[in-house]
Amino acid sequence: MKYILRTLNPITQEVINEVEYKSLRKMSQDLDTTYCSVYENYLHNEGIKPPAKKLSQVRFNKAYKIVSK
Repeated sequence: MKYILRTLNPITQEVINEVEYKSLRKMSQDLDTTYCSVYENYLHNEGIKPPAKKLSQVRFNKAYKIVSK
């Protein structure tokens, strides 16, 4: 499975950049964040989980959008 990391403008939510990854683990290493944050964002954007309530996850979700290809 391939994943698309979309970097968003935090104010307008427009896509600034897109990068393709083969694993969420590699994505978390490149972003220097936890795998859990990346996986939570992916689940939210796929419609599997509701939006996060934790402030750090909310900020991460405003900066990035992860979807599968």
